[in-house]
Amino acid sequence: MKDPKSKWSKKGKIAYMGIRLNSASEKALADWWEANIGELHEDVKSHHMTIALKPSVDLYESYWDTLGSQEVALKVDGYVDTPKVQAVSVQDGGLSTKDIPHVTVAVGPGGSAKDSNEALTNKTKINGPTLKGTLMLSGRGKEIVGDIPWE
Repeated sequence: MKDPKSKWSKKGKIAYMGIRLNSASEKALADWWEANIGELHEDVKSHHMTIALKPSVDLYESYWDTLGSQEVALKVDGYVDTPKVQAVSVQDGGLSTKDIPHVTVAVGPGGSAKDSNEALTNKTKINGPTLKGTLMLSGRGKEIVGDIPWE
């Protein structure tokens, strides 16, 4: 019998893994932004904090062994608002492989979620809301939240 992991094991089959915000946190982040910072750009994202891009199956499993499907808290500690991107930096307890763990809130014309990384080097520090979410992976045209698809 073929190993069920094999569909996910090839490099790049998992596009990214992260913490998927729950719907209450998605709404809370958008509401907080509009109440405290201003209008959101047209392309609202606000759904996850990336832990790693193109992670291996083994890396995902190691995070799963630690976190499972438990909820994770992400404390907003900074923000950036540029014409291309709006994003918040978060305290994530060391989960992310990114220099600045963050959630891209929205993207403006000519912008990309990737712009958040560089833009947040000039963030404004704040004591923002606490967001909650669950370990997830995105790949093979699917978003899997709180589960291991090959088990």
